[in-house]
Amino acid sequence: MHYQLMYPSEYVAACDLHEKDMKVTIEKVGVEDVVGSDGKKQSRPVLSFKGAKKRMVCCKTNAKTIARLHGTNTDDWIGKAVTLYPTTCQAFGETKECVRVRSTN
Repeated sequence: MHYQLMYPSEYVAACDLHEKDMKVTIEKVGVEDVVGSDGKKQSRPVLSFKGAKKRMVCCKTNAKTIARLHGTNTDDWIGKAVTLYPTTCQAFGETKECVRVRSTN
C-alpha cells in the first residue's frame, strides 16, 4: 500500500490511481475553499466526476489541458471525458507525485 493512502483525502491524489490511467467524465466544475499544504484556505477550482467518490483540485496545468481539449468555457466541460494519470512534477523545489489530465483517445 502506498503510504499516502494511510492519510485519506476527499481529493484525488496520484496514489489513488494505483499507477494506472483512469477515464472519467466531468460532472461538475466549481470553485471551493481548499486547505493547502501550508494549512491556509484558498479558493481553487474543483472537478467532480460521474460515479467517482473523490473530486480533484484542478491545477492550472490541468485546466489548460482540459481547455485545449474541450474549450475555455468550463460549463462546456460538463459531460466531457478525460483521462487522469499519475506522474511527477517539479513543485516547491522538489519532485512531487501529481495527477495530470490528457485526452481519452
